[in-house]
Amino acid sequence: MASGPLKTIGIREFREKLAEHISSDTPLAITRHGFTVGYYLPAHRPISETDRQALEDATQRFHELLEAHGIDPEDLIQDYKALRRARQQSTASSPGLSLGPPGSSVASGAGLESGVPR
Repeated sequence: MASGPLKTIGIREFREKLAEHISSDTPLAITRHGFTVGYYLPAHRPISETDRQALEDATQRFHELLEAHGIDPEDLIQDYKALRRARQQSTASSPGLSLGPPGSSVASGAGLESGVPR
């Protein structure tokens, strides 16, 4: 559970130091141009042995599947990075909402009303 006094922080600083804030127990009031736009309330919980073991098992199974299908983990990472770059470039060139693969009806925002999926 979060502890400590509420600290006020600007949204830019919150973004820049997100990793630090996530590992902190300090609740934050996040402001933009002096107005509070949200709150960050850390919810820490210790990782149980069961959860840790489940994560290790899933990781092992994932690596076994990659190996069984002849997929190099580094190639998978590079493919992911390339896809992410392509999505960032496509969203930068068109102001629409992008939720799916480039060229898909989901990526174009089809079926959305007021930005909310049906």
